[in-house]
Amino acid sequence: MISVVIPLFNKQKYVNFCIESLYLSATNAGVEIEVVIVDDFSTDGSVGQVLSSERNVKLLQLNENKGPSYARNFGVKHTTFDFVYFIDADDFVDLNFFSALHLSLQLYPKESVYVFGVKRVVDKIDYDHSSKTINSNIKCKTAYEYHRTLCEGLLLFTASSVCVRKDVFDEVGFFDEGSRYSEDAEFWARLSANYNSIVCTSKLCYYRAVNNSLSQVSFKKLEQKPILLIRLFKQINKSSPEEVRGAFSLMFLKYLFLVSKNKKSNKRLIWNLNYFNNCSFPYNLYSFLIYMCPPFVLASIFSLFLKFKNWRFN
Repeated sequence: MISVVIPLFNKQKYVNFCIESLYLSATNAGVEIEVVIVDDFSTDGSVGQVLSSERNVKLLQLNENKGPSYARNFGVKHTTFDFVYFIDADDFVDLNFFSALHLSLQLYPKESVYVFGVKRVVDKIDYDHSSKTINSNIKCKTAYEYHRTLCEGLLLFTASSVCVRKDVFDEVGFFDEGSRYSEDAEFWARLSANYNSIVCTSKLCYYRAVNNSLSQVSFKKLEQKPILLIRLFKQINKSSPEEVRGAFSLMFLKYLFLVSKNKKSNKRLIWNLNYFNNCSFPYNLYSFLIYMCPPFVLASIFSLFLKFKNWRFN
């Protein structure tokens, strides 16, 4: 009934925990799944771990490292069922995840995008993922829901919390393979602009905070403008809701801050007068202050933020 696509690169410590959580949840819900794992030329023991699993998985191995977008796209093309759920190899799901997904599909069978709440957890292997209950308040949200969640600071659309009907790729295209940063977020922005989203806010997907995660990129070696920022800017027009401009403004501010805190980085890669002029007030004011602020001050602020963030989850 549901295909699961897992891009895998050097996650030998976590991948089998991810697989096990999927099958435990599927069995609990009485849902049939297939798990398609695309190994992106791992150099650790990830493949050996998958082969040692007693679960039935389809392992596809690439002969060179091509990035998570290519791996996801490759996996989708080798799935059997009409619905595809994505999850990263170091993340996992709650015991009730597939029960909630199955209920969402029953309540809204004609929709194409199903999204679930996410809980950030610390970097450890053993974690109790069987205590959450299904939020019966599953709602249908109109287009641009991803943009609204950005503005509200909600963690919903992630690489491990979205299930889609497979034919959406015919409409909006696949994940962008030209970038390895924010590539999944750019896809959610395209997807959300074209489809309603069925949202279950129960936190049934677990995002593992690990040190070598791509989300921890420091922007020191940023060589191109993030594709999410480009996509959000393209979506700003007279007919788009205000949330689109708000999401663009927020991400412009975030990326400008991250690139500006590093003295050797090229902040002009993010800074663009046309982008600045399209920011909502007061984001254009904040972005100007960040642009003028010395890198060492921004770096100190960011360091304090990381300490606070780690304190919250430890």
